[in-house]
Amino acid sequence: MSVKIEDVMSEILKGDALKNAQDFVGHLRVRDFSIGKLNEADNNVWIIRAKSENVCCILLNGDNPDTFTVWVCGDHIGEHAGTTVDEHFKEVAWEHIFFPCGSCGSGCSPESRRKTVFGKQFDDVCTAELNVALQFETPASEILDCLKKIIDIRKNDILN
Repeated sequence: MSVKIEDVMSEILKGDALKNAQDFVGHLRVRDFSIGKLNEADNNVWIIRAKSENVCCILLNGDNPDTFTVWVCGDHIGEHAGTTVDEHFKEVAWEHIFFPCGSCGSGCSPESRRKTVFGKQFDDVCTAELNVALQFETPASEILDCLKKIIDIRKNDILN
């Protein structure tokens, strides 16, 4: 029997972190994202995909019951959005750029560390091995709403 992220979240997270993580995963389920463990050995890291492409990754931090992290993967986020996003929404996304690249040895080229998010270019983004662009640490409900929209836009980018 395969382990579900909701079960692991209920064991690890508490309070608002659990509520917000459940809300986020519920959003992913309703929109038919594929949710699975990044690897069989680790129940705390989950990869979210659309059409077999990475959309985001969720880390449930077992060491701290108040923490979960969402990394949004991809290049040119919002390029094919087909929807207008206001400046406040863009600012929230830009505040969560995954900086800086620390030359971790993932083999990134300078070009792969360059990310465009809603029309703005960023250099030296730490892409790690999942092509990460944005990082959200235990997002509060108002930030979570923006994150859900970013994920929907990222899926639309992949489908188009």
